Amino acid sequence: MLREAKHRYADMSGAWAKLCEARDKVFSGIQEAAPVVGPNAEAEVPTDITQATLALDKVRRALDVLRKAKSSLDVMDGKTQLLSRLGQEMPGSLFWTIFAVGVFSK
Repeated sequence: MLREAKHRYADMSGAWAKLCEARDKVFSGIQEAAPVVGPNAEAEVPTDITQATLALDKVRRALDVLRKAKSSLDVMDGKTQLLSRLGQEMPGSLFWTIFAVGVFSK
């Protein structure tokens, strides 16, 4: 029984570390994509083909960055589900308090 609990906590610790790593990648991807497009990109209306092409290139670069961040978000989702499943076996609500505060605080 003690060995099983130790194994479960080790699994949770590893999943938690990967979740935090993926969360950091998602946040950095979003922060990297925002300046590529610019703060008022939707207010800028291109008036000729050259401006439209430049705007399209900016949006494509931002989209590529966000696609990379989405893969980290998918990893984060999987680790969240694993932690949720493992946390259901733990007694009390301490796990859920730690989980909610740890994942969403940044």
